[in-house]
Amino acid sequence: MLQDKLDFFHNFTKQLLDIVDGLKLKNCDSIKSLILRTRAAFLSDQVRNQVFGSDMAQKLKHYPANGYCGVAYFSFLEAIKDKNWQVMYINETWTYGPHFYLLHKPTKTVLDLTADQFISDGIKDIPYWMGQKATVSEYFQNKVKRFALAMLCSNTQHVISKPKVY
Repeated sequence: MLQDKLDFFHNFTKQLLDIVDGLKLKNCDSIKSLILRTRAAFLSDQVRNQVFGSDMAQKLKHYPANGYCGVAYFSFLEAIKDKNWQVMYINETWTYGPHFYLLHKPTKTVLDLTADQFISDGIKDIPYWMGQKATVSEYFQNKVKRFALAMLCSNTQHVISKPKVY
């Protein structure tokens, strides 16, 4: 992967941590830790292959966050066990959809761990206003379980310990 894409990925990770800091939540540190673990898993070929299979993993490999939106959010929500968060879904009517993201319900703050997959390609306006409450389908349940298990089994915690600050 090109260094500039990796730098962009790390910078975006820092922006996500800043969003969580701004919310001033009681469980801020655990959420930030989970963001780091999740984003680190995006960089792991082992995790990507276990979640998507080797053929699809190769197609999605050009940017770390590609393809992870659904599985990452349902895994994230299961891990934090906080009813103040909701997985949201932008359907296929969006040119680049479908897409999933998290919404902090009390503040209406969007936390989109995979928005950088679009931003890195020059797509800056993600239509969060189109979002609707998401439910996990049986098809996604299997991928969510594989993602969570792959994160636990791989040593991804050290991959992103301190994102670069620009």
